[in-house]
Amino acid sequence: FYGMGNVTFALFATATLMLCTAAGNHLITVEQPRLAAAAVGAIGLEHGEGVSLLRGAAVSPAARGQGLGRALVMSAVTYAQLRGDKSLYMFSTGGDWESFGFTQIPLAIVMSDIPDAPQVTHFRSHSTHPGSSTWMRSLS
Repeated sequence: FYGMGNVTFALFATATLMLCTAAGNHLITVEQPRLAAAAVGAIGLEHGEGVSLLRGAAVSPAARGQGLGRALVMSAVTYAQLRGDKSLYMFSTGGDWESFGFTQIPLAIVMSDIPDAPQVTHFRSHSTHPGSSTWMRSLS
């Protein structure tokens, strides 16, 4: 994972996850794997006080069907747990998120629990919903 302000990203290069954390303006590498020429998947987290918002999960078409998407989501869940989050939220346009331990919730809960997340502020300023459904996974 690497961070920029209140946003953290994870990147898969082949089947190896690069784990990093941000401290101030510095990037601290926790584990430095060998990186491939091209990334095959990515996921992001937006952080609030004791909660995070999952965003931007993607796996390249050539790398799909190998469990990388599931590994990215579970890595984000673990990262949120390690940073002490009580809940992890996400917006979605589809998918079987119950298999990841998420339950569907009203949008208002996310809007109040993580009001300064970039996705939430964008929603407020454009009066659009970032997905057709809203999900939460309890981490406590």
